[in-house]
Amino acid sequence: MRKLSTAIAAGALLAAAPLMSAQALSAYTLTIGGDTNNPTFTLTNTSTALERILAFEFTIGDTAFNFDATTGHTAPAGGTVTPGAPGTGQNGARTDFFRIDYTNFDPGESSSNNADVDRDNANTVENFNSVFFNNGMAPNSIASVFFDNDVRLDLTLPDQAQTMSSYTFGQSASMNPVPVPAALPLMASGLGLLGFMGWRRKKA
Repeated sequence: MRKLSTAIAAGALLAAAPLMSAQALSAYTLTIGGDTNNPTFTLTNTSTALERILAFEFTIGDTAFNFDATTGHTAPAGGTVTPGAPGTGQNGARTDFFRIDYTNFDPGESSSNNADVDRDNANTVENFNSVFFNNGMAPNSIASVFFDNDVRLDLTLPDQAQTMSSYTFGQSASMNPVPVPAALPLMASGLGLLGFMGWRRKKA
């Protein structure tokens, strides 16, 4: 009888502490590389929580430079890509950031675009290695990715070695864990108890 009451107490404790399922992530990777003056940005949705990416913004950081346009837009496999309106890096409107909007940008898919880097008010040949990061006292660039579950991930690019032809950055955020219904552990403990009692009867 003492063993039986111990098993019931253990089952009650298990039911009182609902289990949590594995946490899902809103996540992406961003690769910047290619032409140093007109680099390619490749954004990949690596979310494990089934969220779609809605938009991507990139701020230049060092405001002595700007983007005068984005080009070469490649849509995610199942969706569309829309460059931002004039004033967000389009049509020669020299701005310090650009924005790209998407539809149906699902996990596992990628989208890319180029962005021309110039000095303010001049068409110059620049190297993004010393504009996006490694730029002395000026702030580094910031990448912002927006998901359809109201999650926004902002990443300030860290300084990097300037000898590389491309750089890959990643970021993720845990979603709220989903509790397993309390009845499930209770049912599992009850089935275990029945099995134990049946085993005791068989042994007797």
